[in-house]
Amino acid sequence: PECYIQRAINFRKKDPVPYMLYGYYLRKMGKLNQAVQYYEKALNLSPNSSKIEYSYSLLLIELKHYDKALSHAVNAYKIGKPPQELKNKLKKLGVWK
Repeated sequence: PECYIQRAINFRKKDPVPYMLYGYYLRKMGKLNQAVQYYEKALNLSPNSSKIEYSYSLLLIELKHYDKALSHAVNAYKIGKPPQELKNKLKKLGVWK
């Protein structure tokens, strides 16, 4: 999958979706710090994307960056209507107020 995602990034450098997908892939592969770069690039290209904010917040929870995760989660819920899973995770951690 990496090859195809890299091709998509090279083909459409201003499209946030390949960056988000690569970040998701890296997260699932356990390469959390590398995934951050791709999520941040995706957010720079599309700062009003609830999906990117949501997914990035889940990554930040795994990295134990709870304050930053909360900030992105709040943005995700302001912009759209993502699943409640993220809010529930942050509530269990005592971060969501």
